Formats: sequence, structure tokens, C-alpha cells
Amino acid sequence: MNYLVWRQHRNQVLFATVALVALAVLLLVTGAHMGAEYRAAVASGLPSGELFRGDGVLFDIVVLTGAVPVLLGLFWGAPIVAREIEAGTHLLAWTQGVTRRRWLGSQIGWTILAAAVWGGAISALVTWWNGALHQVRFEPQHFDVSGLAPVAYSMFAVALGIAAGALIRRVMPTLAVTVAGFVGLRIVVENYLRPHFMGAITRTVPLGFDTVTPSPGDWVVSSGVIDPTGHVSDGIRISLDTMPTACRAFLPGGPSKGDSMLSCLGAHGYRSVFSYQPAGRYWAFQGMEAAIFIALAGLLVLLAFRLVGRRDA
Repeated sequence: MNYLVWRQHRNQVLFATVALVALAVLLLVTGAHMGAEYRAAVASGLPSGELFRGDGVLFDIVVLTGAVPVLLGLFWGAPIVAREIEAGTHLLAWTQGVTRRRWLGSQIGWTILAAAVWGGAISALVTWWNGALHQVRFEPQHFDVSGLAPVAYSMFAVALGIAAGALIRRVMPTLAVTVAGFVGLRIVVENYLRPHFMGAITRTVPLGFDTVTPSPGDWVVSSGVIDPTGHVSDGIRISLDTMPTACRAFLPGGPSKGDSMLSCLGAHGYRSVFSYQPAGRYWAFQGMEAAIFIALAGLLVLLAFRLVGRRDA
């Protein structure tokens, strides 16, 4: 049975291996060079804004590795059951000496294992590449392609494709459901669940006191301004109607200029409030998100077994 699985999927594995090797060479070479450039710039006091100009394509490639899990779901997971049923080859596969559960178990086991390996390899490369450049880790373009999360995403995407194929039994609709389901769940988790994995730390300080704002590695979940009456507004939008007269002098075109506007507002009782997740929680968040997607992958695998087991050959 293992040999049959290899025969069915060897072209996909070989293509994925070539792509992985190419990505590894690119990231290892550029990461080492750009990391050395970064360290030299820090030692010489060069502003960070002067670094990596013209290297935007490399950053785009790293961000695009976030699409690998859904591609694995499309090309590895979705066709496993849907293609067999649509082509009618399941009539042969499920009526021979190998039971349908054993057939499906071998297909799922090897495919999800391969997805975890590929997701882990790409994540390890990207994590090292980002670490060499000291990138902010909590930003979605870094969090979603680094650490444990891509491994769990890959396993979930493949399991979703398999379960959708067992339910829909046609390849093209299965592909559409796999993409929609993967992207939709990722959006929900990123925007509505991830910020609440752990209680955010909230700080309130007078405007103009920047020394107590979160460090660059922290994730600012929300921020706003509290006026003297206790009203909270998003960002730093402040109504001109309620702004103290003394502070209006610092408006564009006013007699006073500079950064004293915030200090003036702070002196009149305006405060900045922000909630953030410390950078030290990065791996805890990675573990929580990975656990969610791995658990969902397990449920989808059970669903696929149930659907295939109940279907007439």
C-alpha cells in the first residue's frame, strides 16, 4: 500500500522537493548576506531605513510562502478522494484486498506527514531568514510564515481538502471549498481569536511620553486617546471643538510648531491608552494557534473516514 501511495504522488513530491531546494538556496544565501549587512549597519550606526533598499522582491517571496499550506491542500489533499470517486477508480481500489479504511489511512497518513515536513522545512528557513534580519515577529507577514503555525496550517489544509473531497466527490468544487474554507478560517483566527489568546496588557500614559510605549517587538492590539472627560477615541483623532485653546496654536499654520502639540494635550489631561501583547509571548501564541489548526485537522480526518466508510463502493 505504501508503494502505491508513492506511485500516485511521486510527481507531486518531486516537484515540491525541487521548489523547496530552490527556496532554501535563495533564503540561505540572501539571509546570510543581508544578516551581515544588518549587523554591519547596526555597528556603524546607519539608520535602519537605509537598509535593504531594492530587496523588496525577497521580502515578497518570503511573505508568499504563506500560500504554501493552501497549495498543499489543493494539490495534495483535495484530489485524494474526490479524484478517485469522480474518475470511478474507487470501484477498483475499494473492492480489492485492501479495505477502504486502510486505503484511506495510508493516503491520509503519508500526505499529512509530508505536508507537515514541507511546512516545517519552509517555516524553519523563513524563521531563520527573518531572525537574521531581526524582523518584528508578531506582524502577520512574519507570524503566519514562521514558527509552528505553518506546520499546523499545512496539516489543516490537506485534511480540509481530503474531507471536502469525501463530501463533495468532485475535484473542482472540492478545490473551491478548500480555498474558501482555509482562507476564511485563517481570517477569523487572525482577526478575532489570536488577539485574545492571552489577556493583553493595557497602559495609559499622558500624551507626549513616548518612553513607555511598547518595544518594537511587541504587538499593539489597540490604541486610542482618552480626553479629560474620559471619552476614548481610536488612534489620535481629537475633536477641534474640545481641543484646548492653548494647544490649537500648534496646529498646521498656527503660530507655534514642532512636536509640542502632544505635550500640550498631555498637560491638559489627554492620555494615550494602548493594549499590547509582549514579544515574550510569541511562542505561546504560536503553540496555541498551532494546536487549534492541528485539532481541526484531526476532526476533518475523522470526518473523512466516516464519509468514506459509509459510502457504497
